[in-house]
Amino acid sequence: MNKHTTYVLLFLLFISPFIGAQNSQLRSYSIEDGLPQSQVYDIIQDEIGYLWLGTQGGGLCNFDGTNFSVWNENDGLLSNYIHALYTSNDSLYIGTNLGLSIKIKNNFSNFKSPQVNHFYKSEKGLYLGTKQGIYSYSNTEKLKKLSIHADIDSSIVNAIVFDGTFYWIATNTGLWKTNKLEGARLQIEKIEENNFKSVVYNNHKIFAGTYRDGILILDQKNNESPILLREPLGINSMEIHNKNELWVATDNDGISIIDTQNYSEKININKSKGLSVSHIRKTFTDRQSNIWIATSGGGFYKYFQNNFQHFDASSGLKGNRIYAVHHAKNSLWISSSEAGLTQIDTLGIHHIPKIKGFSNIKIKTITSDDHGNIWAGSDGNGVLLRTTKTVDSLVPDYSDSLTLLQKYSQKQ
Repeated sequence: MNKHTTYVLLFLLFISPFIGAQNSQLRSYSIEDGLPQSQVYDIIQDEIGYLWLGTQGGGLCNFDGTNFSVWNENDGLLSNYIHALYTSNDSLYIGTNLGLSIKIKNNFSNFKSPQVNHFYKSEKGLYLGTKQGIYSYSNTEKLKKLSIHADIDSSIVNAIVFDGTFYWIATNTGLWKTNKLEGARLQIEKIEENNFKSVVYNNHKIFAGTYRDGILILDQKNNESPILLREPLGINSMEIHNKNELWVATDNDGISIIDTQNYSEKININKSKGLSVSHIRKTFTDRQSNIWIATSGGGFYKYFQNNFQHFDASSGLKGNRIYAVHHAKNSLWISSSEAGLTQIDTLGIHHIPKIKGFSNIKIKTITSDDHGNIWAGSDGNGVLLRTTKTVDSLVPDYSDSLTLLQKYSQKQ
């Protein structure tokens, strides 16, 4: 750290309970499950709920909770070495070591640039942190190199975050603060010189992670002196999960979970806690609050924060009075006192659209056949069949619905 800056030094308090090596909170996904490569550098979720994974050498991977689909250079992808992902509407933005690929359905548009490490989306557009400065992308101007500051323009940009007033930029040469990312009258300040790998904002605080010197904390609300956490080291990325938890992915010590209020370490998830490797690239929270862990060499993991999950109307079910439950192909199929059929899988809760004209059908029993079709017996409206049409997961599949096979009524 810069020797001219005065810090309050804190060492983490280790208060985590012992968890055995066989951790029931971790579910691993590896090459044996269909993953094309064991090094996963980024994970995101699309609007449908599917996961997308960027690998090092294995290309782009889609995971629907059960099966994997893969796209690589043979399909038009710019490079099989992916460092960052971002999705918006029907477009998937893929940051590779050779530049930017954009996937729309099964077509790729490619733009050469320095290695793309990070995507940041603001109201003004999409920005890319690269191995040589910051680029912007728009449908009109395509990929454009920005001129912000000579030092930033020639540095490796690892992360960008906005605190509501200023943009914070983590580079391999320092941490920067600026009032905007492009245009006239830029007000830029270099906060600290170091190799910053990540920067996040939480509750009026900036957390900036370095590779060798721990985490720099700037409390903007209380205007206190900067705080330096000496651990963890070897930081690759940081994310905020569960509102006040800083999940720090490291090179050789797994994940350190730090309380953002008192800066103590709540738990350390590493090889002794069930991970197969200690090199973690990133963590990600999906819309169902599941936490996914991308590793270098160990595939990826789903982290269950509780061994029991409770589903009710507040978490997405149509009602709390359950009529039937059936397990088929890694999914639970549920019917409730409210009409319709609901599917729960590793990616969350999905409601099957109702049949036009039969919105009040209540399902009392559910089963499945060898082809994966779901058969549902209704209360007074016969048997219903549910089939799924496979399409690109970035495009909604509205054909996934119930078909009425038989309707009958009882004579009074």
